[in-house]
Amino acid sequence: MTRSLLLLACLTVLALAADNPVDIVRRSLDRDNRNWERAKDYTFQETSTQRQYDTAGKVKKTESTTHDITILYGRPLPRLVQKNGKPLTPKEKTKEDERVDQELEKRRRASEDENSKERKKYEQRRAEQRKFLDEIPQAFDFTLKGTENFGGHPAWIITAEPKPGFRPHDARAKFLSKMRGKLWIDQKEYQWVRVEAETTDNISFGWFLARLGPGALLRFEQQRVNDEVWLPSRGFIKLDARALWKTLRGEIDIEYRDYRKFRTDSKIVIPETPGK
Repeated sequence: MTRSLLLLACLTVLALAADNPVDIVRRSLDRDNRNWERAKDYTFQETSTQRQYDTAGKVKKTESTTHDITILYGRPLPRLVQKNGKPLTPKEKTKEDERVDQELEKRRRASEDENSKERKKYEQRRAEQRKFLDEIPQAFDFTLKGTENFGGHPAWIITAEPKPGFRPHDARAKFLSKMRGKLWIDQKEYQWVRVEAETTDNISFGWFLARLGPGALLRFEQQRVNDEVWLPSRGFIKLDARALWKTLRGEIDIEYRDYRKFRTDSKIVIPETPGK
């Protein structure tokens, strides 16, 4: 009887822990490194569409770029393949090929030099990103709101409100106190399926030379690829910002697609754009 009670108590504790929104968020953040390591085996296309609005809220300018992205020497290497939905001209393609070749050679040399500035800078940037992510569980009060199906799989819905008195260890995380958000986290794999965030106050950058106003919206979605890794599928930013003395109103819509498995052996080959 004692053994049965002990087993029941353990199962109860595990069930409560599974529904603890802070624990869910922490476990989901631990998946970031795993995704990053596995993402190095993939190439993909990224299309970014930018829309600028006038004071009346009408679109006054739309631009888009499409890049082939390959992770080489631990970092994404973008190759521009389209501008505003059209392939590059022969002159533009030649210039882009030369840029990519130069960057590739630069990275190759840096990878062979353990003391290279580029290598140290990259490692420092990744460490800073991890420090920033580690601040998230302390920055918000999380509330479990229920579940919703995404792609046939249940996901927790968790809201995030700024925690009063939050003091970040990482200076870059100070703007988290001026944001609120909502997360959808896959129940089986603890992966972020979707994230929505909104600014609640002005956020300044670079000694107040740039300022992001309240009401800016950010959205990010991921998808499971090849049953082994979760990778971005869409990103969206809507902002009303001020840089120096210029006001910027617009949207940035990013689509990630055509994930293809890619491994490097003795020779590095950047795949051509599909259909070209």
